[in-house]
Amino acid sequence: MLFCFLTATPNVQIAQASYSVNLGGAVELVCVVSADPPVSSITWTRTVNGVTTTVNIGSLARYTGGTVSNPSLTILNAQVSDEGSYVCSAQSSAGTGQSGSTTLSVVGSKYNSDISRMVEK
Repeated sequence: MLFCFLTATPNVQIAQASYSVNLGGAVELVCVVSADPPVSSITWTRTVNGVTTTVNIGSLARYTGGTVSNPSLTILNAQVSDEGSYVCSAQSSAGTGQSGSTTLSVVGSKYNSDISRMVEK
């Protein structure tokens, strides 16, 4: 008897083509992953002006998610430096699957945010 097991790289989808968040606000970049064999890790990258860097989720409390159980990336206290194009990647024993990109825009400026705080007082 011959058994044939087909494996495929993870299927990774981004929920929206773009997101917008107010400066200092929170946003969730939704990533949906389906895979067989199961996913072993999730990676998020951000591209700004043609330069791609890995989002280091563990290093800043502002970033959460990006795990096998919660692949979506949540950004708290969004800053202008968070703007860019994001890609979610999922790794399994069959290989790596990658989403299309989603663009994050941060609306407002520190100047406007500081004025709003002064007006509220």
